[in-house]
Amino acid sequence: QQGSRKSSMRTKAASQRDVEDVSETCVIESFCEFLRGKYGSVMKAWRRALDVHRDGLLFFSEFIDALTRVSWLGDASALWSALLRRALRSREDPAVGLRELSPEDSLCIDSFQRWTDLQFGGTIKMFQSLNSEPNGSLTWEEFQAACLKYGYEGSATTIFHEILDLDGVGAISLRDMAILESNALQREMTLNPVFEMGLEAAKAATKRRKCRDELHCQARKHALKEFRSRVRAVSGGSFIRGWRSILDQNGNLAVSHVELRKACRKIGFRGDTVALWKAMDVDDDGTALLLEVDVRMAMVLATFKKWAAEKYGCCIAALEQLAAMARLKSATWSVDEFASALCLAKFPRVPFLTGRQVATMLHEAFDLVGTGSITSQSVAFLDKWEPSPWLCADPDYDGRERLIGTLKTRYSSLIVAWRRLLDRESTNRVSYKTFSGACRALHVQNVPGVWRALDKDMTGFISLHKIDLDSAVVLQNFKQWAEITFGTVQHAFRALDTAGSNALSLPAFKRSLQNFGYTADARMLFQSLKPESSGVQRGRDPRLTPSDLRFLSFWLCGPAARATSGDEREAPAHADPPPAPSRSRRRRVEDPQAQCPRTMSSRSTTSVFPDQRLRDSWLAATVSNAFMGNINVMYPRMSEQFWYCKSAHEHKALLLSRSMADLPSIPKTAKRSASLQWDLLDTIEKDTAK
Repeated sequence: QQGSRKSSMRTKAASQRDVEDVSETCVIESFCEFLRGKYGSVMKAWRRALDVHRDGLLFFSEFIDALTRVSWLGDASALWSALLRRALRSREDPAVGLRELSPEDSLCIDSFQRWTDLQFGGTIKMFQSLNSEPNGSLTWEEFQAACLKYGYEGSATTIFHEILDLDGVGAISLRDMAILESNALQREMTLNPVFEMGLEAAKAATKRRKCRDELHCQARKHALKEFRSRVRAVSGGSFIRGWRSILDQNGNLAVSHVELRKACRKIGFRGDTVALWKAMDVDDDGTALLLEVDVRMAMVLATFKKWAAEKYGCCIAALEQLAAMARLKSATWSVDEFASALCLAKFPRVPFLTGRQVATMLHEAFDLVGTGSITSQSVAFLDKWEPSPWLCADPDYDGRERLIGTLKTRYSSLIVAWRRLLDRESTNRVSYKTFSGACRALHVQNVPGVWRALDKDMTGFISLHKIDLDSAVVLQNFKQWAEITFGTVQHAFRALDTAGSNALSLPAFKRSLQNFGYTADARMLFQSLKPESSGVQRGRDPRLTPSDLRFLSFWLCGPAARATSGDEREAPAHADPPPAPSRSRRRRVEDPQAQCPRTMSSRSTTSVFPDQRLRDSWLAATVSNAFMGNINVMYPRMSEQFWYCKSAHEHKALLLSRSMADLPSIPKTAKRSASLQWDLLDTIEKDTAK
């Protein structure tokens, strides 16, 4: 009985579908007969009155407007339902096209478009290959001959007379041929000269903006590099020493704009101070912090301060305890003694740096005068310094996952949380200050550790990629596609909005993207641009407006994003720093002659290398290494010598030339390398002149 009941139900459903198909066919056929009687054919009616925006599909509102234009007095609701049932069998979007009205005409157009794309690259290029004149025309005989010549197997008569030659004059123009162009961008440029002019203007403006941003980026990099070189020159080759003694007058490792300008005048910096300030004040808060310029040094100092405070109470007490632990006889520390003491005290590891590098960087930062030694009072400035909490925090990956889970719970999607809570300025760059404020609102624990888990490369900023990678990739790809295709994001919206309503629904947005060749997931892009379209509000039929895309215009991508994400910061210190001078030589540190490396004088070479052959081989190797750019001159702290040179390489060449001038003769084994070295000096002089 159950089987017979199911079979009877299937029979009723099949008969009901047959009845619906018959009624559906009757409604559509009556409408097609109406169109043939008024326009001559369904294809002509589609082009003249139905698809006025040349989109290929009609949504409900557009369909009702089309029925009004053709003066259809029948049942519009029944006609739409019948056409929509046909459409939903082959597509997901609630839209109807020529295929639902006249499948034969739709197949004819599709075959002609595929043939022209294969043979010519489109209908526009077909016309241009047959007639190169912009205002020329093609007669029916020329069109038919071209179709026969290139092997078109369809009905050329239907294409020419039913679609292209609507006026029946026997000739078609480029604008008539462009109607069937599959490339929507080429079609709009041909049919709308104003659109083409706006497209060229938008692309030119985008190109100028990118060039301007690149120039600003290069100017900031060059200014910061030149400033660092100058600071090192006047502070014995140490940037952190120059930062403390020249720039940072308050001892808080922060520099204001006024302090920077004073320091530039003091050291004789003649570069672009505006670009320099932009490069140093990365977050644009009016203060340039050490972590914005040299994040590695700031991280090392913050780690030492945290370790000293937790283990010994303060930094001064830490050095006193280290001295007692190392049984230091004097109150001063050399680099080697300090490194050994830190290793003995099990100083915590700093990411990306070795223990020797950490000790060298700390000793360099504490040695304010440049004598090569430090005392317990040299670290007093750290006790007053308040570093950013994330500098010395350990990454909390579990906390990061809890934060993302909280955002998913509080908001309908991560992109909604990003735009409403974190990135309210729509720059795709969130600083730690903004992030910590948002985390306090969510009652997140261990905010510094969560930040370190997100900002793994320690740039000082996070982007949407750290929170929602999928949405970030979709938005960034769309931004790049829009700027490449249309010049700007706003111009892209105007091109996608073919109806000119300043509002795009999801189906209309998908249709326009497909017409213009965008192949990515349009639904995900729509939800990323319009966060309200997902979650509890998705039933309100949201519309995409120009304001929803405006934030993409301010997104930092490419060189601009890299320039403001820490690419210009200080590189880590070398593993083998120059040795500090001995205590017997500290009294002569102010003497310029005492600053020259003793191993570079003729008298010292004689004492170090009593054998003449060893001396000759040493000199040849020194000259060769200097020419190759790998010389590692072992010299103590220098101050006055850098007043005569603009870079460390120039100073090395100066020292080498002086040592060669002091020697009575150059051995034969070094003559060839010496000649190369003089060429190097000539190159340096030319570069300096430039």
